[in-house]
Amino acid sequence: MMVPGQKSLQSIYSQINKIVQFGDNMATHTYSPFQAAIDAVEALPVEDRRDLLEILRARMAEDKREEIAANAAETLAAVRENRARFGDLEELKKDLLDD
Repeated sequence: MMVPGQKSLQSIYSQINKIVQFGDNMATHTYSPFQAAIDAVEALPVEDRRDLLEILRARMAEDKREEIAANAAETLAAVRENRARFGDLEELKKDLLDD
């Protein structure tokens, strides 16, 4: 299934690889992969950049949801295993300072 902007992402990866390879052949390595990515994105047409931004936002939101789910699972496991501590702010401060 083709994702909107997928062709553009492949084009970006190709441009990044070319730029990084060029940088690897230079005597000094001042051109970072991050800068190569920025340059590759800036070389795209405006509509492709909008699509890329939309894709990145969606992926970052999914990453955040996965992080929240993992934290929730760890918290539930801590409660089940009696590793979780309960109390008010003063008790939390005391627990943190005692560790």
